[in-house]
Amino acid sequence: MANKRSYITKSGYLLGVKCELAFHNWWNKVEAEYSEGAEAVMQAGTDIGKLAHSLVSDGIDMNLFPDQSPWKLADKTLELLNKHRVIFEATFLTKQNPKLLCKVDILIPDGKGWMIWEVKATNSVKDEHLEDLAFQYYVLSALGLKITRAAIVHLNKEYIKNGALDIKQLFTISDQTQVVKNLQDSIQQNIFELVATGKLEKVPVIPIGSHCSTPYDCPYLYICWKDFPEQDTIYTIPRIGAKADIYLKKGMFNLSDIDPNILSENQKKIYDAHIANTEIIDKPEIQSFINGLQFPIHFLDFETIMPALPIWDGTHTYQQIPFQYSLHIVQKKGDAPQHFEFLDTALGNDPRIQFIEQLLDDLQSSGTILVYNKSFEEARLKEIAIAFPKYENAIIKVINRIQDLWIPFRNFWFYHPDMQGSSSIKKVLPVLV
Repeated sequence: MANKRSYITKSGYLLGVKCELAFHNWWNKVEAEYSEGAEAVMQAGTDIGKLAHSLVSDGIDMNLFPDQSPWKLADKTLELLNKHRVIFEATFLTKQNPKLLCKVDILIPDGKGWMIWEVKATNSVKDEHLEDLAFQYYVLSALGLKITRAAIVHLNKEYIKNGALDIKQLFTISDQTQVVKNLQDSIQQNIFELVATGKLEKVPVIPIGSHCSTPYDCPYLYICWKDFPEQDTIYTIPRIGAKADIYLKKGMFNLSDIDPNILSENQKKIYDAHIANTEIIDKPEIQSFINGLQFPIHFLDFETIMPALPIWDGTHTYQQIPFQYSLHIVQKKGDAPQHFEFLDTALGNDPRIQFIEQLLDDLQSSGTILVYNKSFEEARLKEIAIAFPKYENAIIKVINRIQDLWIPFRNFWFYHPDMQGSSSIKKVLPVLV
């Protein structure tokens, strides 16, 4: 009992809504593991949350107080309410059982009560954001605060940077007050159920499934999925979707557990290839694809960054910015490839102009340009054409020459069981070389 938590936090609540077992682990302080990607997302959320403070003035930041214990912060927050000032990271802790703890990103007095603003580092409002906001509304209401408005403050993808970052244009304030009010009964029921889960001495038995990674990866995947096989699983079948959960609930993890009669024609091909441990080689289709290529053949690949905030003029939130490419050109059959590359080294400058100028210079005037998943490279090129119209005509000519090397593998004209149901280049390349 001593190792159990004494109150339900907002993050604990959201974990519990996702999975009873995850909440039980959290309540009993089982160590959580987060991927580097998840930690980066959380840090981005923190940074953007701080930036959103600029939307209001004269705020008091609870993060600046020396004693960061929840009880002290909650007492200090209640004291500050009498000053009718904006409070950042306002902390609230209910005294009665079940004890509930939450922090409000931005709490704003409006003369009639208080407005709750929850800041999210996303371009839109998501379902899990509403559950998050509704929990805050519930806790503050339980403490007697009158909440006049509850809103999600998220990034505005329509904002195009031009000069200094315009904070008011950068964010969208989405009023979700009525939605949050409508969720209050379910919040109360969820809390009731989580309290019961917290009292369980035995670990709940919950089958693994798609919920483990929806809408984000559970920090206890390393426990629940430890016995899941690495190869020839039900997920080896492409686009298995919701059918996978049917098998997972039965404790059936292997590809061989699947009833082939439920599979589509293409899925059945992959299933059969694994059962027989044999390759798929559709020579006519592959030959037809090869016949459509014209020398000199260009093998092209882009690398991009995707900053949450627009760094350069003419860009928006989470825009893919190309900063590197690798290009190999084969002049004719049997020739060794010539290598060309670009890597942005002008730190701080928009890399796109130098990127496209050198690419247009390195590409020859004729011949197929092969990429893997051409929608990605084409989208980046079109974005550059829009941002810098003087390159538009040249870029259109490049796009018209692009063919997709992904097609033979996406359509499984070639397939090897070592690809494990995937046509990603990371799975295809080791098989071919």
